[in-house]
Amino acid sequence: MSTALISRRLCIALLATLVTLAGCSSTQNNSVGPAKVGPGAYNPQGTANTTYVYNSDIFLDVAIPVFDPGLPKDEYGNLDDDEVLLTLSIRFLRSLRLGMMLYLKRTSRRRRQEHPSGGRLHHP
Repeated sequence: MSTALISRRLCIALLATLVTLAGCSSTQNNSVGPAKVGPGAYNPQGTANTTYVYNSDIFLDVAIPVFDPGLPKDEYGNLDDDEVLLTLSIRFLRSLRLGMMLYLKRTSRRRRQEHPSGGRLHHP
């Protein structure tokens, strides 16, 4: 091998090493945890506490319910535990029934495709 080729490969390897090490360098911060960014503790405007007065004429004094799950409530407006349990049980049983119906429909279709008798079993 010629010396020019060796020096060229050595120069490329050295350059690749320097680029890699430059990308791996870190800052001089030795703290563990999230980095501190933003302005420091110095506040050039002083330490005056300012309060903001909200204009109550532009805000509504009502609450608008965004989500109503439809759970039963008692006469005081609280959730009725017994009725909630009954409602959730009925919903669970309906979804279980639907799942079983879909499963049986799939298996009967598969059985019809696999057996020439159309999925019906004939007993002599």
